[in-house]
Amino acid sequence: MSAKSPSTVGMWRMAAILLAACVVLSFVCQEAPAYDYAAHESIVDYSGVLFNAFRPGREPINYALCLEIGARHEDDVDHVFGHSDPAGQGVMGTHFWDADNGPLDGVTLAGLTATYENAYQKVTGYGVTNWALWQQATISYAIGDKWNAYERLGHISHLIADMSVPAHVHEDAHNPDYFEAMMDTNFRAWLPYMDQKQLAQGLIPIPKPYSNDFYGVLYYLMYTTNQRADFFASASNASEPWTGYAGDPFDPAGLVSYADWEPQMWYYQDPAHLDTHLWYCPVDGKLGNIGGGAYLCPEHNTWMALASPPLVVALRYTTVYAVRATATLLDYWDRTVVNPVVPEPGSCLLLAMGVGLLLRRRAR
Repeated sequence: MSAKSPSTVGMWRMAAILLAACVVLSFVCQEAPAYDYAAHESIVDYSGVLFNAFRPGREPINYALCLEIGARHEDDVDHVFGHSDPAGQGVMGTHFWDADNGPLDGVTLAGLTATYENAYQKVTGYGVTNWALWQQATISYAIGDKWNAYERLGHISHLIADMSVPAHVHEDAHNPDYFEAMMDTNFRAWLPYMDQKQLAQGLIPIPKPYSNDFYGVLYYLMYTTNQRADFFASASNASEPWTGYAGDPFDPAGLVSYADWEPQMWYYQDPAHLDTHLWYCPVDGKLGNIGGGAYLCPEHNTWMALASPPLVVALRYTTVYAVRATATLLDYWDRTVVNPVVPEPGSCLLLAMGVGLLLRRRAR
């Protein structure tokens, strides 16, 4: 079945639909007994609405509250490795991933002596023996425990969102990061002004070979979100935005193109520039000059806003993509777990599965 495109929906109409639907979805969960909590929940809500716009009436929408609960819990509970300590750093140590160094790169943070598993490993179990979040979700679903299945899926959505934060992809132990501090303060107010053009693109197409299995699908979603955030600098301390790590356009897998990004964005690869403001017009989405400017928004110059770089970055390049990535996660879940494609007897897919099982047995 082909995806239903909302391309005919105007920018403001789409924003209104998202806002109204999120209010409804916040109270829906059939079996319910980091950004900060509110930001993670908002990303889940918006991704659910976006998913529903392209694939209306599917089961994951009925478990929005379960997804929200999981997104909240990820900062408090480690279902995979059992990390914990009084300050919570052990739990959140697995919320980082320097994807430039590959899928097995361990997380080392300044001030902490331990090396943690990265966010991708926590989601998929790649290179570790623990039952990862994806396996826990699918097993729970298989035995009819949908509440825990969607709760674990919420944990995964949290980690996808964390990949949109520059500090999390630089393994920058922030306290708090300038980006997160600004987003947490303004998140609900600015979400309606996310780049509607990008949202209208909907679900993220996943190319082969990444689409072959859940390792590849989740790698693609997390990696491409990660590399978009990696482009920008991070600040280790919100009160000193010039501290931290520089961003870079280095993309080892070659999956993200920066060619059409606005010139102003390159300025924010340097941590020293993270407190330099620019003009942002939420009416038409245009940017003014670095350090302010005389750009006038339409509609009698209303809506002219002096925006911090983290807000503009999130609205255009990182958070909006994380919303699309999470919606794509829901789509993949719905297609492979809720409504898996069962091959007909004698089909090539069935034959390939049989050959794969045979080779695995021989390898043992």
